Amino acid sequence: MGRVLWLGFVCACTQDFSVFDPDAAQLVDGSPDAPADAVIADVAKESASDASQDVAADVPVACTETGAILFGGHCYWLVTQNAKQAQAVTACTNAGAHLVTITSPAEQTAVIALGTTERWMGLYRTSGAATDANYAWLTGESRAGYSAWAPNEPNNTGQCASLLGTGLWNDQNCGQSLDYICERE
Repeated sequence: MGRVLWLGFVCACTQDFSVFDPDAAQLVDGSPDAPADAVIADVAKESASDASQDVAADVPVACTETGAILFGGHCYWLVTQNAKQAQAVTACTNAGAHLVTITSPAEQTAVIALGTTERWMGLYRTSGAATDANYAWLTGESRAGYSAWAPNEPNNTGQCASLLGTGLWNDQNCGQSLDYICERE
């Protein structure tokens, strides 16, 4: 999969995004229930092969989507087009991104700003009981010991995970149609 690189890209941000650390985040203003195993496997394989092709850290990531935020060198944006989890995975991949992975409280805070609806993220249950330990990122990225489950979650209502309007995590039926958040690294 080829990558598009924006060289010399400059963001002229005009919205106040001061709720976040100004050194780490800025707003870019551009005014059923089983996960699709084949899609998950393809994303994991593609992510692994893309890792060897990653762009050097000094090259800024393209972040031109309307309402996108740039945080920690990653671009995040909300897609307000309801989709099943597998469809959301495909749409993000087609945009040169993946469903959002959240591995720290700071990243969680940044991503919460992207809307108040329930949104897909790239977390799914790999096997076994609905416990935190049985969930993994579609990208194969480390969970780094971080989670933000809502009270009594995961509760075995689905194999995929969503970000609730409150910003906490929920296990959800993968066939449910939700908005979603893409992340480009």
